[in-house]
Amino acid sequence: MYKLQNCEPFIVFKHFEDICRIPHGSGNEKALSDHILKISQDKGLYARQDELYNLIVKIPAAKGFEGAGAVIIQAHLDMVCEKNKSSSHDFENDPIDVYADGDWVKANGTTLGADNGIGVAYCIALIEMAGTEGFEHPPIEIVLTTLEEVGLEGATALCTKDLDAKMLINLDTEEEGFLRMGCAGGSKPTLNISVERTAPPAGYVPFLLDIKGLKGGHSGMEIDKMRANANRLMGRILNELIEINEVYLAEISGGLKDNAITREAEATIYIPSNKIEECVKKVTSYSTILKKEYKKTDAGLTVTFEKIEYTGNAMKPSSIKQVASALMLLPYGPLEMNPYFEGIVETSNNIGVVTTRDEMVSITCAVRSNVGSRKEFVKAQINIVAQLVGATVDHRGDYPAWEYQPESRIRDVFAQVYRDMFKKEPSGGIMHAGIECGLFAEKIPGIDMVSYGPDMYDVHTPDEKVSIGSTKRCWEYLLGVLRVLAKN
Repeated sequence: MYKLQNCEPFIVFKHFEDICRIPHGSGNEKALSDHILKISQDKGLYARQDELYNLIVKIPAAKGFEGAGAVIIQAHLDMVCEKNKSSSHDFENDPIDVYADGDWVKANGTTLGADNGIGVAYCIALIEMAGTEGFEHPPIEIVLTTLEEVGLEGATALCTKDLDAKMLINLDTEEEGFLRMGCAGGSKPTLNISVERTAPPAGYVPFLLDIKGLKGGHSGMEIDKMRANANRLMGRILNELIEINEVYLAEISGGLKDNAITREAEATIYIPSNKIEECVKKVTSYSTILKKEYKKTDAGLTVTFEKIEYTGNAMKPSSIKQVASALMLLPYGPLEMNPYFEGIVETSNNIGVVTTRDEMVSITCAVRSNVGSRKEFVKAQINIVAQLVGATVDHRGDYPAWEYQPESRIRDVFAQVYRDMFKKEPSGGIMHAGIECGLFAEKIPGIDMVSYGPDMYDVHTPDEKVSIGSTKRCWEYLLGVLRVLAKN
């Protein structure tokens, strides 16, 4: 029994619900990869799974279209695992609790994983349809990658020697009728601040500073919305408290994923008992300022500052200044706009995750740019911030941009089929988010690519939703494109 049994096309939504039943956060994709591998093998198709659980499945051309050029259809298996603070969901073991609400499929209290689960469901549906009468298509090479959401690691490691196609359809776009023609490259630098711990002085009281209720969102696709980042706000409030008196930081945390705009952050702080009233007044006052600043973008913002039971050691006073200074100085949000595509961010940085270990506070960012030199410039800025606050930097997860190509046969086919089916012109442009097309451009020189997908909103947040009607139209659109590619 499927909760989405009334959603059309059911051949897509049944596979999407099956995907949701199998935990598949980044690094936990084996079970889902095995599930699709078995479906493919049961169909008698060529299927290869590598050590990272990337999967390649080949569907021979429909009868009569064996001479058509092959096309890669590509999506990623992993999802971003975010949940509301009140949720007890275990992403390692629990299925995503999906439900239909009008035209939308949503999840209860967690991310839905429509990014990129709908794309994966399209691919499984194509595998299921292989060999069926009336399904006209060229040779199809399904490529499903892992660890995309944590730095495109699966695609980076993927061997492409058994791929023959020189065209690729990426299914990792979230706006119906919009054809992606390029994407940003990125990097994920982490600042590490070494801290020394000590017992708090006598007369100091532990308080919890809690920031929550922010909108959040995808740090590439929605960085232009100018939404608040809880880690940046935490830096601002800590900086205000430092001005009052010597305070001691014990713990700080914010965010779960570097590619999600941080919705929640908290810090445990020791403050002197004779300054409690002044500190509470300062936080309350600053909370009012922040709510005013972000009343349009983050209406649910709340800041609380309450006495708690806590007996752990604190960091030395210099540490809170290092942490607050880093959060204040790190570049955040849109840094450059694209000069060729109006309204598109070219370069940005997200202050994604803050964590505390015994002797270390780490701050992980997500740098993005459609221009390689500007990505390196932001990385250099972060290096300088680290020097100023006495931190080290670990740069990882570098991936290339997918550069716009003026001439594209696959894009022309998509545009023509769109006009024929929907009687209007598709829109198009580059995206600020990083997708795997840049890596495929490196691995398969001269490959011709386009990216598209159905309407999704608030991806990487528990408010994520995907349109049922749009999913149906985009599925029929894909079948129409495959039909044309088979005949040309």
